[in-house]
Amino acid sequence: MGKVVYPDHSTAWTFDDKVAEMYALQAVGAPIPDSHIFYLKETAMEYFKSCKFPVVAKLRCGSGSNNVKLLKNFAQAKKYTRKMFGRGFSPAPSLLFKAKSKAGSAHDWKTFKARLKKLPAFLYTRRHAKMMPRERGYVYLQEFIPDNDFDYRVHVCNGRSWACMRKVRKGDFRASGSGDLIYDSQSVPKHLIEKAFEVAEALKLQCVAFDFIHDKRDETFKILEMSYSFGFDKEDGENGYWTRDLKFHSDFFNPFKLMADIVIDEVKKKQSN
Repeated sequence: MGKVVYPDHSTAWTFDDKVAEMYALQAVGAPIPDSHIFYLKETAMEYFKSCKFPVVAKLRCGSGSNNVKLLKNFAQAKKYTRKMFGRGFSPAPSLLFKAKSKAGSAHDWKTFKARLKKLPAFLYTRRHAKMMPRERGYVYLQEFIPDNDFDYRVHVCNGRSWACMRKVRKGDFRASGSGDLIYDSQSVPKHLIEKAFEVAEALKLQCVAFDFIHDKRDETFKILEMSYSFGFDKEDGENGYWTRDLKFHSDFFNPFKLMADIVIDEVKKKQSN
């Protein structure tokens, strides 16, 4: 129809589909963990007979570490695979998991109250997810990358990049959704900013957040997931940003204006043609 929409197809087609993300990132040679997708129960079980445990199992959909499990041995993998090729799993996030996660990472009463205010939004999302069909008929795996206390969330939008670090939950291996963030741009390796720009450009993404993790076994950084839909707090805007030339700017910025500018520029281009 020729309408200007945001996000565009290149940005949106992998949304909330971790398997699609894997294929897209592999296609442009982005650094990702060793990943496998199985559409037959028999091939999944054959893989588990010789794979190195633990291994991370993920459903296609879900955010904030929902629907991400650590399979520690063959027995757990067998049970998980049987369910994925049987009744499957509901994609709806666990209320108990979310409550424990947020309460466990709240360091003071002020933080706890701030997270409590987000409960209605979570319940709305959960209610919507419960209407979705159960996830079944595949097994998606990523290698487990050990010994990390945090990961790096690196955003790219309209020629700018900003980043923070997210602490891993206590007694867990997941950082996503913990809400325990470290705003220290100078501690973010600059080569991650460069890589985020490169991958975003290769995939023609208008806006994206990449989750990087440090693999200390070979001193590399790998992208776990990506999404154009991400949270933004005041601290993000106060933490500065990088431009494409990798120069850091300590100015305050508003990412929603960056997104609006993308649409405005597209409309202007369309009108001039």
